[in-house]
Amino acid sequence: MRIRAGRSRVEIVNDCCFECLRESRAASQERAGSPYARDFEMIRADLGAAAAGDSEDVMQARPFSDSFDPSEPSPIPWRTQSRPPAALLGQQEDAASHGMIPMRSPVDPSAPVGSAASTSFAAVGGASVAPIPSGAEAEIAFISGVTSGAKIAATSFWTWNGNKPATYSSTSDANKWGSTTLSTSGTSGGTVYYWFDATSNWTTTEKAALVSGLDLWSAECNITFAQAASAGAASFTFKRGSDGSAYETNPSLTSTTVGSGTAGSPGSGVYISIDTSVAGFGPIGSSFDTYGGYTYQTLVHEIGHLIGLGHGGAYNGNVTSSTQQYSAYDTRLWSIMSYIDPTDTSAKYYNSYPVSGANWGWNSSGYYYEPTTPMALDIIAAQRLYGRPTSGPLVSGGQVFGFNCNITGSIKPYFDFTTNAHPVITLWDGGTGNTLDLSGYTSASTINLTPGTFTSCNGMVDNICIATDTVIETAIGGSGNDTITGSSYNNVFRGGGGTDTINGGAGWDKTIFNVASGSASLTHNANGSWTIAASGQTETLTNVEVVQFTDKTMALRERPKNDFDGNNCSDILWRNTSSGHVIQNLMSGSQLLSSAYAADGDLWSVVGTGDFNGDGSCDILWQHAPTGAVIENLMNGSQILSSTYAADGNVWLVVGTGDFNGDGNYDVLWRYSPTGAIVENLMNGSQLLSSTYAADGDTWAVVGTGDFNGDGNSDILWRHRQTGAVVENLMNGSQLISSAYAADGNVWSVAGTGDFNGDGSCDILWRYAPTGAVIENLMSGAKILSSTYAADGNAWSVVGTGDYNGDSKCDIMWRYVSSGAIIQNLMNGTQLLSSTYAADGTQWSPASA
Repeated sequence: MRIRAGRSRVEIVNDCCFECLRESRAASQERAGSPYARDFEMIRADLGAAAAGDSEDVMQARPFSDSFDPSEPSPIPWRTQSRPPAALLGQQEDAASHGMIPMRSPVDPSAPVGSAASTSFAAVGGASVAPIPSGAEAEIAFISGVTSGAKIAATSFWTWNGNKPATYSSTSDANKWGSTTLSTSGTSGGTVYYWFDATSNWTTTEKAALVSGLDLWSAECNITFAQAASAGAASFTFKRGSDGSAYETNPSLTSTTVGSGTAGSPGSGVYISIDTSVAGFGPIGSSFDTYGGYTYQTLVHEIGHLIGLGHGGAYNGNVTSSTQQYSAYDTRLWSIMSYIDPTDTSAKYYNSYPVSGANWGWNSSGYYYEPTTPMALDIIAAQRLYGRPTSGPLVSGGQVFGFNCNITGSIKPYFDFTTNAHPVITLWDGGTGNTLDLSGYTSASTINLTPGTFTSCNGMVDNICIATDTVIETAIGGSGNDTITGSSYNNVFRGGGGTDTINGGAGWDKTIFNVASGSASLTHNANGSWTIAASGQTETLTNVEVVQFTDKTMALRERPKNDFDGNNCSDILWRNTSSGHVIQNLMSGSQLLSSAYAADGDLWSVVGTGDFNGDGSCDILWQHAPTGAVIENLMNGSQILSSTYAADGNVWLVVGTGDFNGDGNYDVLWRYSPTGAIVENLMNGSQLLSSTYAADGDTWAVVGTGDFNGDGNSDILWRHRQTGAVVENLMNGSQLISSAYAADGNVWSVAGTGDFNGDGSCDILWRYAPTGAVIENLMSGAKILSSTYAADGNAWSVVGTGDYNGDSKCDIMWRYVSSGAIIQNLMNGTQLLSSTYAADGTQWSPASA
């Protein structure tokens, strides 16, 4: 309840009676002549005998006969003896002495592809304004009294005239502590001093609970509380009431006007009164299960009024939900300041809720479980007034919410599920590296790590919300049959016992089994998912890229090429042919997210890319032209995390990269110039794990890498220099699994590789020399699933492949030979989804394919 003084009257304007509440608990831009623009049947004749599908000659001309031709040269032996390189990764040498590229921030104004994307809020983990759920702005303005533009709102609890039906005044009682100047990112509330009324005889337990409520709000917005030195020095007082109610009041509040950029002031004489003799208002400090947590809801709600939040609608003391509900967000699912439970079917907007079906159940005494923390819209409203907290237990990340909770201080019980066993809460955190741990629950849980969504656990439905600007990367399930959905971040999953279904979504995701790999069975399902079974635990995984056992880590699919910012979309390194500048463009499909100057391409050339340290972001191998030094830069977007000298590029040449042992870290194939020996180095970041002789590079050349059989290990396409035979070697680290003759390399050349149809197996683009035809072969190991004409290779050349739009299907960058135009084709197998002009190829060329 809120009792306020304003506009020459005193009004009862706040909470409904607890007993009353208890009663109702029951193909866009295709260019003429661009690759894939024509129907295959229309252009089949262009191929002549080499056309895919022709019965007479195509089986001889087409790459990848289904069996190995014994008349062809034997595949490379992949001998087991080690040939240690002379100067490869792992040496402690100062990279700066080789002129390490600075990855400077200035953007070349002529950089190719699109215009930078604009967003309405900053990135999570540093955002000044939280994203607003669709359609929720009016509700947030009603609760806070302030619009998103930092002006006093015309329609809010603070302009409500206290009548029914509601009318609104041009004068507003919207108020805040500290600076009353409004800002779109909030202004600090400073330190607010509290006092415990001496005549109320608050117990130590009650005082601790009341302070925990203050600390909870302080942990989620920029206002702090401290006990005053005396009653006279206090900003407000906690009083024990005797009138059967709970309320907060501001006897001398200063009002403001609608449209102003300045809020009112709380004034003096402010106090919170709670009659703890009323069931549900007391006993304060009792178990979270007592009265369904209503005592905690009461104190958190009243402190919400203290900091300047109104109710969710134009009501006070009681509500008629069928007429007084303000919006579809005016429920306790979204705001602890609301009077309306999500199960109230008589509510005005019940059939229009953005999230329906929430039900938190009852305790053993028949009391409905209620929210015990600020909910999602409350947090946005409070931060609209005060901004995000700058210090406190939830600012920096690394928090574990739930079981094994590591949150410190008085707010821990709210988020510790051994204490708050039936949590109806919202999780907010200002950092990253956070965990939701439901390991103590035995019933099935439904977990969603996407910000702004809800999780269901312990028999409750939609009882845990993740705030819209909060990153929780790790989910830990219980012993029930859990369903877990990841977010766009790089997630980590521990399913626990039972039979779990996990969809990682976007990002580079990992699931962890606490067993050795030998005791688990892995099945690659027809739909591309994986089922992994171990003792007492079965997980079916979709969009999960890595599985970690106690003895090894295995990749379930290859990362998108050149994904420097870890958003699961391939990015592009461009080199300006005139200036030599190398530009890094971070992409989402054909949309440019950011562009950063990377290097002087006359001094530095890209010789390899890959996620060498397994952090989900692609890294770069650069060669310094004046010295030949090869440098490995570990990257996070355009930021260099570390730079390490790798090799003397005059002696050692990078001939391929890939995750050959499936541990999630990219490895490097090197050619030793003096002898021609090709060596495979298995890597962990800049640490060399092992080095194995692979082939005689004077006899065999690497012409492509990729996971052709979908086992999570990169494989290698080799070309025999003397005969031209192209051979596909399926690998497990440095172990050769199988070798199959692929094509006559004198006739067919590899134009590109990538998983074009998203089945987890890498496919191949071939160019047929006699006609120039480019063919796309969809593969399963050495087996051809389909072969489709893609383009006239005399007119179009492949200059890059990658999953540019993050749909797990590889796309193609083409260069139109006659004009130099570079086109980005987004693909679904052999189907062209869209074609977009990317750059003038006479001025820009991809620095790495």
